[in-house]
Order: sequence, then structure tokens, then C-alpha cells
Amino acid sequence: FPTSLVAQSALTIGVDDLRIDESVEGGYLLTIRKGAIGSVLLTESTRNPQQEGPAYSYYTENYRAINGDERRILDGEYLEPTNRYYLVDSTPEPDAQFGEAFRIFIPYVVQYGFSATRQGKVSVHHGTFINLRAFALPFADYRGQYRDNPFVVRIVQAVADDPLEGRFINLTVENLSDIANQSNGDSFRATDGIEVARHIERLLQRWRGQSVDMVLVLDTTRSMRNDIEQLKSELPMLIANYRSTFSALRVGLTVYRDYDDEYLVRTDSFDTAGDQLSTRLAAVQVAGGRDEPEAVFEALHEAVTSYRWQAEERAIILVADGPPHPLPRGNIDAQIVFKQVATNNIRIHTIILPR
Repeated sequence: FPTSLVAQSALTIGVDDLRIDESVEGGYLLTIRKGAIGSVLLTESTRNPQQEGPAYSYYTENYRAINGDERRILDGEYLEPTNRYYLVDSTPEPDAQFGEAFRIFIPYVVQYGFSATRQGKVSVHHGTFINLRAFALPFADYRGQYRDNPFVVRIVQAVADDPLEGRFINLTVENLSDIANQSNGDSFRATDGIEVARHIERLLQRWRGQSVDMVLVLDTTRSMRNDIEQLKSELPMLIANYRSTFSALRVGLTVYRDYDDEYLVRTDSFDTAGDQLSTRLAAVQVAGGRDEPEAVFEALHEAVTSYRWQAEERAIILVADGPPHPLPRGNIDAQIVFKQVATNNIRIHTIILPR
């Protein structure tokens, strides 16, 4: 074979040459077998059917130690350090699976391009096209051979057999705490569904004597399996025990998953008599969910707009272990939700679970 074809073949990356895992830091850790590769650069995909024009390199404006000190050569010269941290690696490390491997941290949101041509942001999630450009030379140097290796990200949500194995996702804690703060609500952490019920009990004790409209918004993706089962056994009896302490208590249930799942959001009407919550919770099934971010703002939007709020105390209780999408995937975003919440005088209380 011609030397150039041999060199190109050595730069091929197959599915057995990499692994990708989500990180509690809010993104993905990509590990790539080194082999004969000198460096790897993440770019727009050459196989994306919507792609037109050149494939730009992806970068982030936030420094991370794992790739933040990597250098790039373009047109024979090192690029000057700026606030663009390209997703590139020329420094392989020992790896138990691959022997030596490159590691690239991919944040949930990456940027590309230039203002004079074409630029933008991409949310990296299940179904996103990416390209691993493998170079014969270090520093993504185009003076040697290089090859494009396009992929589509596919994510499967795993559930630990032991719920105590879970860890709080930094982005979830940050985002859900902010959601509560923006609506003058409280934010709690819980280790399991039983502790979730205890936090809800504290809120019920605070609202004694008032009329209360409360909507429970539940993440029902697969990672919530253990917590949802505990809530099914704990919550109906808890609310029944406190019902007589209110002048009126109406409880609604909104469940959500994510895009590409069986459903995005489902909402039930208020349970006024107190005889429906147990049945509704018992019918909840967990499934789906892929990457960490879920349809949080879409669920909150439905919870605000699908009910006729009337009570003195109006509360949404969001129970989740994943953050909202960092970039909107539909027409609903944080600004829309917070405006609706303020208009309806609703507080959002968030209860954060480990993933």
C-alpha cells in the first residue's frame, strides 16, 4: 500500500479504541487508545448531515487542568495562549485498558468558529455528532498526516445496585440550588427517597393552617429507581397524616424524563380529596434518561402552567438527581420559567439526590 494510506490507517479510531464516561464535573471524560497517534483534536463532525463549510475545532472558555495546558500548532506556529482552550491532547498517559491513552474532557457545552465567519455553541448529549481528528504529529499539527474519525454520542444511563454508591453531581447542586434561590425557595440535599420525604415533612410543618397548593415534580429517569420506590411507600401516608392541619391542601404530580424518551413531561390534576396521590405514585415507572442533564425547565413550565393555582402557599417541589440542559433543546428556558413562577407567586423548593 502507498505510505500515505498506511499512515492514514494508523490514525483510524474505532469504537474499541475509546471509552467515554460522564463526569461529576459536568461533562464527559473521553479516553482514546494512543497507538501510532501523535495527538487528537475534537472538531465538528464531517458526517453531520447539517454540516456545511469547514469543520471547526471545538473549544471551551473555561480552563480545566486535564487539557488546559495543551498546545496547538497551526500553520507551523504555536497558537498564542488565549481564553480558548481547545479540546486537544498530545500527552498520553498510562491506562489499564489501552496501555497508553489520550484523555480529553468534553464539557456539556462546547464552542466553535469565529465572528468573521461562523461561530456558535453546541450542547453535547445523546445523539450529538462529534469528530476525533487524529494526527501523526503532536499538537494537532497539520504538517503531518491526519484523519477524521466521526462518531455519534450514544449514552446509556446505569443504576448502581447500592444507592449509597451515588455521588452528587456538581452541576446539579449548582443549578437546582439556583432554581430555588431564584424563586425564594429552599434547596435541600437528600441521600435517598426516605430523606426526601423528611424534607417535604419539614415544609408541611412550616405551612400549617394555611391553604396550600403543592405540585411534586419528579425526575423519573432510570437513575431515580431506588428513590422513587421509597417515595411511593413514604409520601402518601405522610401527606395523609398532615392533611387535617391545613385549611385546604391540594397536591399535584408532574413527572418528566428527557428528549428521545417515552415522554418528556406528564402532568396530573390537583388531588383535592387526598385519595389519588397513592394511586398516581404507584403508577410511576422509571426508564430512559441518558446523559446527566434532563428536561427540568420543561417540567417546571408544565407544573406552573397546567394547574389553576389558588392557595395562600403555592409550592413546587422538584426532586431530581440531574441538572437542566445547559442550552435549551426546545422552546422553554430558565427565563420563561422564572417569569411564570413570579407571575403566579410560586416558590420552587428543590431536593437534590446523588446520581
